[in-house]
Amino acid sequence: MLRECRKCKKIIPTRFIFDGKIKTLQNRKFCLECSPYRNHNTKPDDPARPAKIRGWKNYTEEQKKSTRTNTYKRGIDRKIKLIELKGGKCSICGYNKCNRSLSFHHKNRSTKLFGFSLNILWSKKWEDLVNEVNKCDLLCANCHMEIEDKFSKYNQTVYKDFIESQK
Repeated sequence: MLRECRKCKKIIPTRFIFDGKIKTLQNRKFCLECSPYRNHNTKPDDPARPAKIRGWKNYTEEQKKSTRTNTYKRGIDRKIKLIELKGGKCSICGYNKCNRSLSFHHKNRSTKLFGFSLNILWSKKWEDLVNEVNKCDLLCANCHMEIEDKFSKYNQTVYKDFIESQK
């Protein structure tokens, strides 16, 4: 079966002698003039392949909206899975009514690699998220703020100033 070059429309021979050996050309899409033997230079010039337009600026508004929605959903789904992995409730008070009010508190701040924002949740590898969540306690917003307040030097000085001004 004879094949036509996609570029110049010349007939491509089925066999070709290269370095004294017979080579088959039956699967070629381009003739030897358009694409010399052993040069892999055909993809950008292939008229049968449409040029791929990539990049956020080339997305339509509908594609951008869909991408934003899907990444947001991925982050939420991953947070729910991580919450289930940690028991599904606050480890101090047992609160479990709303997943949005549950957060991860790092037991040791020096081992913290990253926080758990939605941007991190949808973009990081699952294994990395699980490794990081194993360093944490699952706490409700109230318990988390009470613990963090103990570490806040700013809050301690503000409280002292406030109490002194009330005397």
